[in-house]
Amino acid sequence: AAGVSIWNELKAKLALFQDPSLKPIKRDLMIQLHNLLPAIATHDANLIDVSEDNIDGISLIGMHLGHQHNATSLVQEYIATNQKSAAKPLSVTEAASLGQLLCGLTDAQWEELITPASFPSLVTAYLAPLECSVSPRASVHLSSLLVTLYGAPGSWSTSDVLSIGWLASTLSPA
Repeated sequence: AAGVSIWNELKAKLALFQDPSLKPIKRDLMIQLHNLLPAIATHDANLIDVSEDNIDGISLIGMHLGHQHNATSLVQEYIATNQKSAAKPLSVTEAASLGQLLCGLTDAQWEELITPASFPSLVTAYLAPLECSVSPRASVHLSSLLVTLYGAPGSWSTSDVLSIGWLASTLSPA
């Protein structure tokens, strides 16, 4: 709430944000606007340049965006702008940088963009802390990646369970 009002005041005073055809918030400005990024991502996502060149700044959004924010439009714009697909999935760096923004992935994107190759590098540090609500289809994909990596859940140690964090919620009761 406070971030939104500060952002609105700042935006009103800076001519930089007056031309709606521009995407003036690039990496360096994202770093400067640090604490205001969740408010900007929520209310003025159209001003954020989501090209891969700005991944360092985008990572700040992914880090600070709370689970209550809707990440869908920004991550979908990132995927479209950078032409991500099954043939060109998210790199480990991209997925790690997107952080909480990953919660805006569709079922098909979870399957295509979070791959068996990238999953082991992402699971504990980047996927475990997320707070997402995913569909049964995405849950099946993520839980199959977990079982492939860790083996049958019955064989998991306490530290294995702790290390997967949020991903544990993707496992079926069986």
